[in-house]
Amino acid sequence: MFLRPLQFILITVFIMTCTACGSVQYMAPEQDSEAKQFKVADGKSNIYIYRYENVVFNTDISVDIDGQHAGVTNHKTYILQSVDPGKHTITAHAENIDELELTTEAGRNYFIWLEVNLGAVTNRAHLHSVSSQIGKAGVNECRLVK
Repeated sequence: MFLRPLQFILITVFIMTCTACGSVQYMAPEQDSEAKQFKVADGKSNIYIYRYENVVFNTDISVDIDGQHAGVTNHKTYILQSVDPGKHTITAHAENIDELELTTEAGRNYFIWLEVNLGAVTNRAHLHSVSSQIGKAGVNECRLVK
């Protein structure tokens, strides 16, 4: 049985998307352990952005906070950014661009789950604000990226 050209192309893109090599760089294990203490600097807020998918999507997804590059995520990774309290915009760049607005208070941690799903050509990103309990559990399953 022969596949039609469009089916072949779609299957090839799907396989490439699911098995693409990630190029994220990890922080040292000591820095990862320290970040997982969830301590907040005086007068600051912490934003944790983590990826933990049931299906492995090894696609790098770039994340910005307030228009500034915060890092690149991959499966089972997280970004930690210390910010001034106030309104912040988190943006994920994938096949789509997804934004989440968040207002932070000093002395608190905030957790954003970066959900990744299969898109038409590559993967799509969806940002979700989650509770501290869910966020800490997710971050603890991931590694800190530069």
